[in-house]
Amino acid sequence: MTDIPVLLKAPGAETDPRDRRRRAVRYPCAADIRLAWSSNFDRYAVGECVNISRTGLGMVIAHPIPNRTNVSFKSECLALAGSGSVRFCKKDKNKYIVGLDFAGGLAWRPAAANDCCAVNWPILPPEAGV
Repeated sequence: MTDIPVLLKAPGAETDPRDRRRRAVRYPCAADIRLAWSSNFDRYAVGECVNISRTGLGMVIAHPIPNRTNVSFKSECLALAGSGSVRFCKKDKNKYIVGLDFAGGLAWRPAAANDCCAVNWPILPPEAGV
C-alpha cells in the first residue's frame, strides 16, 4: 500500500478542517487503476488508487496529468470503470498525487468493490447516501 498518510485517513476522522468541507466520505484502498486521456485517448498510465468516495478518487501515478483533463479509467478490483476530470495533480517526491472527479453521474458504493481492495468499508443499505 502506498505510504501517503494524508490520503489514507480513516472514514469519519476529522482532524483537518478541510475534512468537514468534503462532499463525500473518503475510504482508503489499494487498487490498481488504468487511465487513458488526450483527444484520442492515446496517453496511458497505470497507477494505484489510494482512496475513493462516492464522487471521485485519489490515486498515485508516475507522471503528471494536467488539471481539468478528461480521463477514462478502469479498475477491476474496484469494479468500476468510467470517465472523470482531473481536479488536482500534486508532485510528491518522485510520484504525483491525482484527484479525479467522476463524470456523467457515475457514483461509487463500497458494496460494489471486490474484496481485494476493501479496507474496513461499511456495508451500506441501498438507500444510504454515501
